[in-house]
Amino acid sequence: MNDTAQKLMDRGLACCVNDKMQEFREYVALNSDDGYSLACVKAQVAVMERLAAGKPADKTINTEVLYKMDLTGFMAGCAIQAAVYYSPRGDELKRWWNKDYGGTGEEVGVVNPAILTISKKKGATK
Repeated sequence: MNDTAQKLMDRGLACCVNDKMQEFREYVALNSDDGYSLACVKAQVAVMERLAAGKPADKTINTEVLYKMDLTGFMAGCAIQAAVYYSPRGDELKRWWNKDYGGTGEEVGVVNPAILTISKKKGATK
C-alpha cells in the first residue's frame, strides 16, 4: 500500500464505525492500486471526516467536497455508498443523498447519480 493510501486509511479509521474497522482496512487496501479507485476512497474519507466533525449531510457535501474532486457521477456514488456503510452517520447521509437524487430517502441502497435517461427528441423519427 502506498503512502497516500495509508494516510487515507488512518484518516478514515478515525471516523469509522468501530465494528467495521478491519473491513475498512481491507476495503482501502483493495481500492488503492489505481488512481480511479483511490479517488473514490479519498472522496469517501473526506465525506466521513465532514460528518465526524458534525457538519450536516446536505448539499455542501457536493459543493465543498465532491465537485472539487473532479469525480464522475459514478465515482461520487461509490464514495457516498462507502461513506454510508462505514460512517456512524451513514443512515442520515443515505437519506439526504437519495432524496437529493430523486429518491424517497427510504431506499435500501444508495442512488447513483450516473444513471442517465436517454429519450428521443420530441418529433424525431430516428
